Amino acid sequence: MDEPEEHHAHKGAFSLAKRLGSALLEWQKGGRPVVSKETMKKRLTICRDCEWWSELGKSKWAMCKACGCTSLKLLMGTSQCPLNPPRWKKEIEEIEEPPLPEGF
Repeated sequence: MDEPEEHHAHKGAFSLAKRLGSALLEWQKGGRPVVSKETMKKRLTICRDCEWWSELGKSKWAMCKACGCTSLKLLMGTSQCPLNPPRWKKEIEEIEEPPLPEGF
């Protein structure tokens, strides 16, 4: 079994909140990149095959028992799997923005 980078896994609400805050801060600093639908599907497939993944019945809620994060983390381009080695990595995809209208 792969071990999380921080082997203690998630321990309590404070630890989970701290990791979530760090992930959100990194995401904000990175410009809030969101992965493509294809990348999201790949990440979800990888996580569903992992022994650390836990889906909560038919509620559509899921959690990684290695880091304590929900499936929302799978959408963040700045996040990566907490296992060592990670099963999926950061993917900041370049999205071409439409040109601004004249006068902006």
